Amino acid sequence: MTSLNTERASARDIGGLVRGQWGIENKIHWVRDVVFAEDHQHAYTGNGAHAMAMLRNLAIGLIRLAGLTEIKRTLEWIAADRMRILPLLAASTP
Repeated sequence: MTSLNTERASARDIGGLVRGQWGIENKIHWVRDVVFAEDHQHAYTGNGAHAMAMLRNLAIGLIRLAGLTEIKRTLEWIAADRMRILPLLAASTP
């Protein structure tokens, strides 16, 4: 389903939109679902789930701003020594 005028939109236009949507799915939702196991977190009540989603998005954003693309490997690297987060935070600031 699309709101595009299908008489004017080419297959290339529609394909670009689909690829763009999957790019979002792969960069954010997949990382949150698989790396952070967000779908299996049921311990939060009230605004806790929203707050945790925001913190996960912040972590993903900071890692990407630092120029890193392997989120899972980066999180494991930081988990091994919590002080490793400091250079990453410095790298993510403009």
